[in-house]
Amino acid sequence: MKSPESQLSNLAGKAISRLSTFFNQEEHTGKDISAARVATAVLSSWTRQQQTKSAEKTTMFMVARELATNKEQLTEYVRLTMPDLGLTKALAPPKK
Repeated sequence: MKSPESQLSNLAGKAISRLSTFFNQEEHTGKDISAARVATAVLSSWTRQQQTKSAEKTTMFMVARELATNKEQLTEYVRLTMPDLGLTKALAPPKK
């Protein structure tokens, strides 16, 4: 079973496709307009979900920065808890 997050991402992709089709049509029926409104609502929900995820990561980093006793500890925390964060790739590799 897919997670709600992945289901919403999948729906957002379909919504973008639906809106693209809508804007490329010359004439629109009531059904087309209704579908475009639903697609817009899906994209709005997906955008809010992405913003919430971003805010959560930012908060996690800010708390970690305050609690870390040194730069190495912060670096290791970020590397372990936020591996998909773009910042992680810029960090120095862990010392052995």
